[in-house]
Amino acid sequence: MDVPLARQFLGFIYLTFIPGLLILLALGIDKVDFSKKVILAVGLSISFTIIIGLVLSFLSNAGLTEPLSTIKILISFNFIFLTLMLISYVFHKDKEFNLPNILLNNEEKIYLSIIFFLPVMALIGSNILKYGGSNSFLIIFLFFVAFFIIVLSYRLLSTSQLYPIAIFLIGFSLASIFIIRFSHISGADVNYEYFLFQTTFTNLKWELILNTPYDTSLVISILPATYQSLINVQNTEAFFKFLYVFLFSFAPVMVYLISKQYVKNNFAFLATIFFISQSYFLKTGASPRTNMAILFFGLLILTLFENNITLMKKRILLIIFLFSAILSHYTSSFIILFILISTIIIMILTSKKLLINKEISVTILLLYLVTLFFWLGQITDMAFMNGAIFVKNTFLSIGHFLSVDARDTAITNKLLGGSLSTPISFIYFILTWITFLMIFIGFVGTLINYKKTVLISNFKEKKLNLLKNKFEPEYVAMAFACGVLLVLIITLPFISKGYDMGRLYLLSLLLLSAFLIIGCIYTSKFLKINPKLLIVLILIPYLLFSTDAIYQSLGYQGDYVLSSSGKNFEFAHISDSESQATKWFNLNRNDSKEINVFDNSGERILVSQGNINPKLITSSIMIDYKFKSVNGYTFINKVILNEKIARFKMGYEVNVISYLVNYKKSPQNLIYDSGSTNIYYNI
Repeated sequence: MDVPLARQFLGFIYLTFIPGLLILLALGIDKVDFSKKVILAVGLSISFTIIIGLVLSFLSNAGLTEPLSTIKILISFNFIFLTLMLISYVFHKDKEFNLPNILLNNEEKIYLSIIFFLPVMALIGSNILKYGGSNSFLIIFLFFVAFFIIVLSYRLLSTSQLYPIAIFLIGFSLASIFIIRFSHISGADVNYEYFLFQTTFTNLKWELILNTPYDTSLVISILPATYQSLINVQNTEAFFKFLYVFLFSFAPVMVYLISKQYVKNNFAFLATIFFISQSYFLKTGASPRTNMAILFFGLLILTLFENNITLMKKRILLIIFLFSAILSHYTSSFIILFILISTIIIMILTSKKLLINKEISVTILLLYLVTLFFWLGQITDMAFMNGAIFVKNTFLSIGHFLSVDARDTAITNKLLGGSLSTPISFIYFILTWITFLMIFIGFVGTLINYKKTVLISNFKEKKLNLLKNKFEPEYVAMAFACGVLLVLIITLPFISKGYDMGRLYLLSLLLLSAFLIIGCIYTSKFLKINPKLLIVLILIPYLLFSTDAIYQSLGYQGDYVLSSSGKNFEFAHISDSESQATKWFNLNRNDSKEINVFDNSGERILVSQGNINPKLITSSIMIDYKFKSVNGYTFINKVILNEKIARFKMGYEVNVISYLVNYKKSPQNLIYDSGSTNIYYNI
């Protein structure tokens, strides 16, 4: 069926939900909460798609042509679906999948209508800004969202069924601003990720293309290529951006479902707002593979601490999600490995004195290690070697422990206040440290009162009143491991440069968000104020700062998402004329001639917009930040022409105005000039 819109909608539902739901039915998992069941189904569907896509691609070595073509996907998927349905009928025919009976009062119906209107408001405001209008509508929208969050946290009953829907659509709306606001791919690594998707879809099979760690991530190659093969969207760039924002919008719902096991539902709702406020969530469109790995880690946590899944079925799900994390992002896989090893060590040490249950077995850890080594070390050895080099350099950098220059300047500035360019920035700086302090107070308070806060069999003390249930020991151990990692990424110089703290912090907040709420409750008792009031006073301004609403409303130049000017915006924004220039260039260039760029901003445009393999961009005009003469083609994008600056890793910048003058003296070599893009050809 190739009916416009129907194919896209039904195909999207088919891939996003059906595989996972059938796997849950085949496993006989039917007693979990409906919201958890939906999220598990989405996670399993993603895993199913990339694993089956990988198997089909391997079969191409045995003569199967175009394994990711529409017909081959439908045949293989439907055959497996029928098998899963048969297993479900034979072994679990008494199990049923029932939709929840949602009962809403009149007030909740009003809230629900507003909730569904939020993505529309985000769409309108983002398009106004994209097409040259003011950011006023978006600023008003962000303040409205903040106000609406306060209303929901105070007005909704703790048992309300609206929380998961509200969380998903609030998260989706806020993360959509970034992808709608820019016409094209925006970010760094995402340009190469989009190139891999385009190439995989063109070839209709997965294979090593770049021979870099990018190749190890199947969520940016097989996953979107399978979707595109089935639903056939015309604007592949817009779909690529939408797909990951939609899928990762389930992550805040996971934070809610995890947190509500230990704190009241309305407090768990506020914990998710803190997660949503993080820059790496708001810019999900710029980091698909990282955030997909975080999604699978969240699914692991959700499964691990779900009491309505038997141990055997739980371990099957854990293995699937761990394997999927490996197929998402290699660096995050090593981070998860550290957390698992640390958790098992802590559990072994504490179990000598305390009677505690252990869900994560050494067998699962060994299986994860073997899979990690096999995938990253044997099939795609570059990623494993990069990981080994990363660990080596981390230990070697310990000798530079006191050197500020050896660390990522972004982390140093954020933590020490080095980037306080405006008076209003100081408030955000203080708020950031208050959130750190609340998490610390919550976690330390949990450890101090462990007999009343942690589920230990040989202690029969009642739980603290602030908790719904005691924490599982493994939850506390994993949270501790995340805390140790955050300290290491700050203190060990090379880690802070090799793995962005924002990624690790977002991953850690899957576990730590609940402790922020507990820390606020402890603090409110000390200050003798309402705990919800304290949480709102911290989180609502934090959200408005994170989304840049406060900066822009007061006339300050904040982040580039809500702005259409400034150097950071120019580096992030790819114009339509630049995109058209790269497409023209790819059609008309001589394949035997080298391609030169000033910096990686030019390379990223050629890769994502021109679909030019980065291996063909053979040289750069800059070596060790010094100019050199080149032959072949020279691609000069608008940020070089307008800002006269080339930007490199770690924010290093070089003024290129003198070099541009030399090119202007040779107009006979200019073969393309769109005003925002120049392409030269030097013999």
